[in-house]
Amino acid sequence: MLAQSKKYPDWQIITLEELSENPVLLYKRLYKNLELPWSVSVEQKILKLTQGNRSAQARKNIVQDFKRNSADIFKTQRDSLSIEERKAIFEVVKDVALQIYSQESFALDSSTK
Repeated sequence: MLAQSKKYPDWQIITLEELSENPVLLYKRLYKNLELPWSVSVEQKILKLTQGNRSAQARKNIVQDFKRNSADIFKTQRDSLSIEERKAIFEVVKDVALQIYSQESFALDSSTK
């Protein structure tokens, strides 16, 4: 995908983490680039689905809880791994990952958690 995207400068690469962290900002950008109409109701729907119950955790007895705090889901999952586990994963994926993600996003030391 990364190699192909270099051939097509109009492609927009958006990571799930980036979208989860700033959903309204990114959707606004996508709507603008695709020349789609933006409205308050679109923004409210995005906020409702991405802030949800204000928790990254699914609500009890909800198998697929689509109304969660999307900004915290990535951090919660990442932080469920030890720093040693994150470092081991980073060593395997860094050649590709650093083309998309910052090294800081892996929180490889206790000060970036």
